[in-house]
Amino acid sequence: MPIDRNDSGRKYSILLVILILFHVISNLIIVTADNTPLLWDGGDYFYKSLKYYDVFKNPGPDFVSRFNDVSHYRPPLLMLTSLPLYAVFGRSVDTAIMTNTLYLIILVLSVYGIGRRLHSDKAGFLSAVIVMLFPIVFGLSRSYWQDFPVTAMASLSVYLLLRTDYFRDRKYSLLFGISLGLGMLSKWIHFVFLTGPFLYILWLSLKQGVKIPVRNAAYAILAGAAVASFWYIPNGLHVATNLLGLSVGVTGEEATTFQNLGESFGPTGIFNIRSFTYYPAKLVNDQISFFFAVVFTVFAVSLLKRHRDKNLWMLILWVIVPIIAFTLIKNKTPRNTVAILPAISLMISFGIMNMKSPAARKAAAGFILIFGFFQYAVNSYVKLPVPERLALKTSLGDVVFLDQYEKNPSHAIFHPNKGDWKADEILDMINADRGDKEDVSIVLLPRDAFTWMSMEYTSYFKEMPFTFIGAVNSPEAVLEADYVLVKKGGFVAPWFLMRNIHASLDLMEDHGDKFTLLTSVVLPEERTTLPLYDVASTRMGRKSGVVFSEKLQVIDYSVSEEPEGTGKKFTVEATVKGIKDIDADMTALFNITNKKMETLLRKGVKPLPPISGLKAGEGRAIKATVTVPPDIAKDFFGLELGFLDASGNKPLTYAPEYMIYRRNVINHE
Repeated sequence: MPIDRNDSGRKYSILLVILILFHVISNLIIVTADNTPLLWDGGDYFYKSLKYYDVFKNPGPDFVSRFNDVSHYRPPLLMLTSLPLYAVFGRSVDTAIMTNTLYLIILVLSVYGIGRRLHSDKAGFLSAVIVMLFPIVFGLSRSYWQDFPVTAMASLSVYLLLRTDYFRDRKYSLLFGISLGLGMLSKWIHFVFLTGPFLYILWLSLKQGVKIPVRNAAYAILAGAAVASFWYIPNGLHVATNLLGLSVGVTGEEATTFQNLGESFGPTGIFNIRSFTYYPAKLVNDQISFFFAVVFTVFAVSLLKRHRDKNLWMLILWVIVPIIAFTLIKNKTPRNTVAILPAISLMISFGIMNMKSPAARKAAAGFILIFGFFQYAVNSYVKLPVPERLALKTSLGDVVFLDQYEKNPSHAIFHPNKGDWKADEILDMINADRGDKEDVSIVLLPRDAFTWMSMEYTSYFKEMPFTFIGAVNSPEAVLEADYVLVKKGGFVAPWFLMRNIHASLDLMEDHGDKFTLLTSVVLPEERTTLPLYDVASTRMGRKSGVVFSEKLQVIDYSVSEEPEGTGKKFTVEATVKGIKDIDADMTALFNITNKKMETLLRKGVKPLPPISGLKAGEGRAIKATVTVPPDIAKDFFGLELGFLDASGNKPLTYAPEYMIYRRNVINHE
């Protein structure tokens, strides 16, 4: 790949500043407008960052022990880099997320630096622009997850690796080692992205037969170990045990939970075609988009044909080694491989710059950037008047041509959600009700990303003495907790938790006299189908009370199942009540899901008797039956029911509610 020495460094410095400011300002606009609670691990990172802040704010002789007690499993770099911002701007979710500004700067400058050293200033800048146009990259830059920082740190490490001059330069070898240590403090998987490039550069240096590169490479590893040791020495065994469980199936309650959670999102097992195609498919569907995947494939093939030099192989190893490594791990998620995307942006850029015709280079670069910024706008600020998702279904899964990312894949933030999630209202209600009771325990049913983590960090902010149980490993917890939150109409959780959740609800129904409903709050969600039954269900019917579109209420329901050849047939009997007079015809809408909560079949059925003609306040018993064919029945996990208004051909919707129950043993003043 040729080196262009004629590019103006000052011009690209200005362009890099403009690029960084564009993304920082855009992120600030979206983050401050978004009210989405930090989900799952993101909420835990934020909660722990608040604890770290308090440890540093109140140092004492027990500082080291209190520091080590904050996080035994999650490396602390992201959380620690939030602390200066907390000191200046105050502690808040928005301030925490804007910590990513530091990593955004590192990512942009590192990718530019790699491209500049391997090709030219122009190629480096184009690569930096492209990587920030990949949806999962800019989406994660607006959320508080470790995957964006580790992407930045992996890029910095590769840049410094190149600056080592095949480990002949001791200063940059040590800086590379320090970046390795910091990367390992951002996330334990950092080394996976550096394994291929590091071994390749080391091999090239060994071919020269010089001893200095070996010593400097050893010094780099020692420097990295020294930087990361303060956290890994007290916590390494705990991390290794859990990661081994995630990877190969070591037994143990926590390891098994993580494996099951991974299989809730990725393909079941390892050695099958869906496992082998998982990460290539996610590259297309969830990470960079179909368009950029096609562009990458075209230019990668072109580079392999015409420019197979040592630099290209380093980039290829940066991509291939992590994909192979994470394919062999049970816990699969698109976030695992985000840190390969800088290499992909570099290969796209190099492919453009190596086109023979200057006019073709300009046209290709212009078209790619126009589409990239169009994709950025569609997934940040505007909505196209077309279906949110255009995809082709195949035997190996969907191929997505267009996705406006309404459903927040991989916990990235795209369009801001301005709804009020009521965490403060719920906690204030419980706090006012508890009287003088301390050490209040709260069970959340079903396990829910919003309540579990956002409630925890919100209560920490408010200095409330609450302990939260997010996943009910023992159904009897509801009979011991002080309060129980039940999400009416949102009865969905990871498949491996559903049996205990069903059993917990059974205990609440059987001991109804022990619980008092304090109030309920409506959440800013919109659902079209109500979960009724799954293979873990302990009862075939329950009370509901969910109201669809202020027109129709489902009072209660029961489900019966019988074989239909090698398939299944489900019959739902429900009592419905009119909220308003219903003149239009209504179709019962069945949704069949697998254990990953993916829709396998969506089918409309005429209920008997018809719902049309139902008057406000009138109740009616209806029945509807759906047959599930054998090819879908084998993957069946759950059955959901909704209603389609034939007059507008639109499904009715409802908003889930959180029901706040007090267990009647609290001594109130």
